[in-house]
Amino acid sequence: MDLASIAAAMAASGVTNEAMVAIAGADIESATDMRSLVKIGDCFRAVNQLMLAERCYARARVLAPEIPAITFILGEVVELLGRTEEARALFTEVAGANVAAQLREIARLKAGCILPPIIPDAARIAADRARIAATVAVVPRAGAKDAFSAGGFSNFYLGYQAENDRDIQRAMVRYYLAFSPVLGAEAPHVRAPRDGKRIRLGLLSRHFFNHTIAYLNHGLIHGLDRDRFDLVLIRIPTGLPPDGVSHDLAAAADELCDLPLDFMRAREMIARLKLDVLHYPDLGMDSLGYFLAFARLARVQTVGWGHPVTTGLPTIDAFLSVDAMEPVDGADHYAEPLVRLAAPVPTVPKPPRPETIDPAAFGIDTTRPVYLCPQSLFKAHPAFDRICARILEKDPAAVVYFLALWEPLNTTFLARLRGALGAAAGRVRLVPRVSSAQFPALLACADVILDIPEWSGGKTSLEALAQGIPIVHWPGRFMRGRHTLAFYRQMGFMECVADSAEDYAERAYRLVHDREHRARVRGEIAARSSRLFDQPGAVREAEDIWIKALGRTRP
Repeated sequence: MDLASIAAAMAASGVTNEAMVAIAGADIESATDMRSLVKIGDCFRAVNQLMLAERCYARARVLAPEIPAITFILGEVVELLGRTEEARALFTEVAGANVAAQLREIARLKAGCILPPIIPDAARIAADRARIAATVAVVPRAGAKDAFSAGGFSNFYLGYQAENDRDIQRAMVRYYLAFSPVLGAEAPHVRAPRDGKRIRLGLLSRHFFNHTIAYLNHGLIHGLDRDRFDLVLIRIPTGLPPDGVSHDLAAAADELCDLPLDFMRAREMIARLKLDVLHYPDLGMDSLGYFLAFARLARVQTVGWGHPVTTGLPTIDAFLSVDAMEPVDGADHYAEPLVRLAAPVPTVPKPPRPETIDPAAFGIDTTRPVYLCPQSLFKAHPAFDRICARILEKDPAAVVYFLALWEPLNTTFLARLRGALGAAAGRVRLVPRVSSAQFPALLACADVILDIPEWSGGKTSLEALAQGIPIVHWPGRFMRGRHTLAFYRQMGFMECVADSAEDYAERAYRLVHDREHRARVRGEIAARSSRLFDQPGAVREAEDIWIKALGRTRP
């Protein structure tokens, strides 16, 4: 099959296994059909097949070096693959090219703000943040009506640096409003009188499928008081086929709104819904949702902690956080007014226990102590290397397991550990990523779960605690590093909460090697974990907050 035929088939049917096999085996490097290569690359990128997308874009760039837009999209894929400096060079090339002014400006922004998914060392953080601040402080030399289509982005990796992001996020918002003033539009109905008894609530996310965000919002979607609220589920397309979770959530909504990947059309569709309240469960995890939130599309707009970082947006009326997760100075970390919910966990169902547990299937050696950190590698801050070093020093038999991502991110992460741990890095293993259905069985293989102080587990911690698996937790400076703290507080059990790196290593070691202590802790967690699930308090609290906020709006 020739490239044009493959491109047409993928446009009609999506990325099929046959298409992947055809491209993987094709001589892309000798192909001459530039347009088809770009179309195929776009399809692969939409479903996160980044290496295949890169091959297509790279060849298209060779064929048409005079089209800087191809260089730009290649840079975006190279960035996602973790080759940060290579991507920066591609964006810098576009920024200096004779191209449309808005593309040149976005390329300058990308080159200045790009961040490595795996932070190489702590020193890099200060340098990166200084460069971002300097980049967004420059008044845009050009503008665009649609920042999303122009290549704008939400700076997703910033939050993983474990710093206060409030001022940088605000500066980013100011930059985008200067670059694209139309972002700050207001829907006509916002200032008009309400015309219904029930409150029209919209939930907007890209992740209403088998995903952590869907799990954390399951109770809200199913448990919302329909005498008071009319629920509209607003879905950003994923490029993936519907699954059981997406069907379940859709059936629970009063109305569905499937957005196109067209910013202006998507915003118009939301405005026509005439929402009273618009809630973003995970704002910042995708660019379309981020830019939609610049506008006032509902009388009240709030954000949840699915992506637990301030947005910097003046259009968000409240950040709905959890009091038990927040530090004393938590309000200083948000551009939005901080609302501290009393309910410590969202209303979520208790995960089922795995039917079978086979450590060998995950590549885990049970003849040695298993310390498992089941988080994405980009959440592992360089400061966590020090904790790993103390555990491996204290327990010469220990093996610490992390979840793999993809190359070259895996290689970059292991190289950082070798620099931090020396020879002990040989006792660090990467476990291949598994499906969500297999994940509880992977957790059950651990003697102890290691939580990251800079970015604590959410759904992961709930899944582990439901099985009685102990999690060692050291509360971080920011809410995003304190989720597990709230869960332990709700359970009334604090024996696994540490207050220093040394204390962390000591608690982890004892849970592995003191059998009586481990059995008692597991029993306590198993007995108390029911307090974390199927509790409707958070839904009722959120409803009351939205009703009160709506009562304060005009008219």
